[in-house]
Amino acid sequence: MMKNYFFQIRKTKNLAQIIVRLIKENFEQNTQITSPKKINLDNIFSKFLENLINSKNSVQEERLMFEFSSRIKSNTYKQIKIINYFKEIFFSEKIDKIFLLNDLGILQKIVPEFSKILDLPQFDRYHSLTVGQHTLRALNILKDLKSKKLRNNTYKFVYKILKRNEDLKPLYYSTLLHDIGKGSGDDHSKVGSRISSKVLKRLNEDNSTISETRWLIENHLLMSDLAFKRDLGDFSVIKKAAKKINSMERLINLFLLTALDISAVDQGLWNDWKARLLKTLYEKLEKEINRPSSVVSLNEKISLIKKDIIKNSKIISSSLVDNVSKITYPNYWLLQSKEMIAFQIEKFFAKKKLGNLCEIRKISTENFFSVIIFTKDRPQLFLDLISIFTSEKISIHQARIFTLADETVIDTFTISLNLNKNLVYSKKYLNELKQKLSLQKPLQFEEASQYNFSNRNFFKKKIEIFFDNKLSSTYTVLTVITNDRLGLLYDLSKVLLKSKLVIFTAKITTNGDFVEDSFHLRTEYGSKFTNENKIKDLESQIYTMLSQKLEYVY
Repeated sequence: MMKNYFFQIRKTKNLAQIIVRLIKENFEQNTQITSPKKINLDNIFSKFLENLINSKNSVQEERLMFEFSSRIKSNTYKQIKIINYFKEIFFSEKIDKIFLLNDLGILQKIVPEFSKILDLPQFDRYHSLTVGQHTLRALNILKDLKSKKLRNNTYKFVYKILKRNEDLKPLYYSTLLHDIGKGSGDDHSKVGSRISSKVLKRLNEDNSTISETRWLIENHLLMSDLAFKRDLGDFSVIKKAAKKINSMERLINLFLLTALDISAVDQGLWNDWKARLLKTLYEKLEKEINRPSSVVSLNEKISLIKKDIIKNSKIISSSLVDNVSKITYPNYWLLQSKEMIAFQIEKFFAKKKLGNLCEIRKISTENFFSVIIFTKDRPQLFLDLISIFTSEKISIHQARIFTLADETVIDTFTISLNLNKNLVYSKKYLNELKQKLSLQKPLQFEEASQYNFSNRNFFKKKIEIFFDNKLSSTYTVLTVITNDRLGLLYDLSKVLLKSKLVIFTAKITTNGDFVEDSFHLRTEYGSKFTNENKIKDLESQIYTMLSQKLEYVY
């Protein structure tokens, strides 16, 4: 029903636009609107495409195409001349031309598979557009980036990578076809890959273009899954991904397709934080693809990191780094950026201050911040810190915990303030937050009474729990997908810590109604969590906890 509704709305809008333009044009020229008695549709169609390429198309031609395109024989759309005209329009930088082909029903005739997704709704609050609208917006963004019409600092790195792209064909085709498999009921990436092969063969593309396009479509979610759900400091994850991608050409196209896909979902979804994560992932994968680091030992890597930190700091000395090394483990040096390590050494280790220390620094042009807490470890510390963020209604995007040999802990959080409309960023507020985090006193947050979640309706209740011991060579990765609500990270962490699991990293990705929390875990003895019976028991505990609180979701 909804698909038909969107179809009728689109047809009505397109017809209304043509009628208005016809009336305006004929009124200005003082002529009458008439219908031709005899027409050669094939000739008119060919001439229309030729004029469109040269930007000489008229509203009269558009009217005829809108009215009679369905009567053009299917073989006409397969003619080499027509296909070449279409490809010239498709690869041009002007987005309005491909939009016009879509509005007139021509795009769906040349690529019939596109008609299946054009008005296909996506029933969630993450996707506000139909699949077809999302696809065309992604293509629009690509063309705007190519023509440099899109001016936004978050695309600075995207521009840089786009210049490196020597063959745009696979990128253009994968942008058009990346969601072509949706609505099939199966994995849309694999289905889309198979469909794209048929489409590109009809468009007379060579085997290399077909192969690369298929690979991009089948893997178009790979980089977003890694960047927003996995620990980018986990080298084993990077190594596996680099082996799968295997070439710089694929990495460039996959990065660009990922940025386009995210940007086209909804306004504001592409932001500085996501841009930074994808940039970090790209650079790690680039380094691994170009110079596989299997020949470099762990000690050599850490040694190079230390040298760079000493070289680029006016405060940090070799003796200071040696002292820090005595109480830190390898992951401290390997799972953070050199900039973050240097910041921590300068702020905490160099000054030798005692007590609970907290630093907050802005990390982007938007309201994204790093919160770094340096303190003595104790039971419930992580939960108490999360309770403070939750009570302040601050969004946590990532958390990382380092426990040192002297029982000191360094907890780092990436947070955003701009997701809360009532929260105004100010130095005063940040100082107050620092004070609360330094005191580390747990704060209460009201889940139901304040927001009355129990009276709200949402599209679908969801609880999905996955344990993965293959993704990482050193951690068990737990992924929980469920309805978003206040205190979710707190409740999940509470269950995990109660089971005596150590949380090394947590990543939080919000997609409309749902949130995906990903945890990198080890047992209290430093090993992976592999006992099948204990995994089933913990999965049951998490499911029960989430089920009991689903009445509070919004």
